[in-house]
Amino acid sequence: EGKVGKSEHYPFKSKLHRATAKRAIGKAEIFRIINYASDRPYVRLAVDLFAFSYYMGGINFVDMAYLTQQNIAEDYIRRKTHKMIKLTSLSQAMEIVVRNRRDQSPYLFPILSFYHTTEQQRRNCTHKVIAKINLFLKLINKELNISINLTPYVARHSFATALKRSGVSITNDPHTVPADYKAGQTL
Repeated sequence: EGKVGKSEHYPFKSKLHRATAKRAIGKAEIFRIINYASDRPYVRLAVDLFAFSYYMGGINFVDMAYLTQQNIAEDYIRRKTHKMIKLTSLSQAMEIVVRNRRDQSPYLFPILSFYHTTEQQRRNCTHKVIAKINLFLKLINKELNISINLTPYVARHSFATALKRSGVSITNDPHTVPADYKAGQTL
């Protein structure tokens, strides 16, 4: 009673437990990715989704997949936490939306379409598309020699890290653009 055991005898610690991999990169690397040029549609989409996530305060991939035109003027509900998030319409992000918009789809990005009528179909589709996006980000990563494995979540974590490094508290809402953030401002 009251005794503290040695950490190596703790029964719940897995030998497979490893520290979480670094998921944030600096501004210079972010903009190397954002400015990456390609004529290949899926490579361009991978870059656009990465950039959109960064510009929009770290919005995650699934939430981007479900964005509609209505979300441009209003809030959206984060799918994982059901928390309301306000989108800030930065000009760079809106350029990405315009470039990827399809007339026949209610969605902003060419991930989901009206053909996906059930939640299971939408989940399957987002899973397949994120796998392709990850593949193309991996190719970009190799070509640009970025310091960590690129995924859409790197943009999300990089935005939060940039906020933190600039002195903004991220404890309450780490993925929302601060009120004093101006369009075009680089974090």
